[in-house]
Amino acid sequence: MTKKDLAGLVSEEIGLDKKDSMVVVNSILSGIMEILKEKKRVEIRGFGSFNVVQRKAKKGRIIKTASPIFIPPYKTVVFIPGINMKNL
Repeated sequence: MTKKDLAGLVSEEIGLDKKDSMVVVNSILSGIMEILKEKKRVEIRGFGSFNVVQRKAKKGRIIKTASPIFIPPYKTVVFIPGINMKNL
């Protein structure tokens, strides 16, 4: 499913035109990203939660040459499904 498909579903459910529903979808997604940039947790009850986690530095390997490389620590977003998602 794409953002355009999601906006179409919002448009059908609420009765907005597709342009306005795309604005709604974009503002929700940008709001979630802004909250995650502040390193806060986003929880949508029944759906799930998004959280920023710090991954440790580790050793890796280039598959073609088998030479070792160092992978520095980095941040990533994890999604933990809510109870309704687990029961699909």
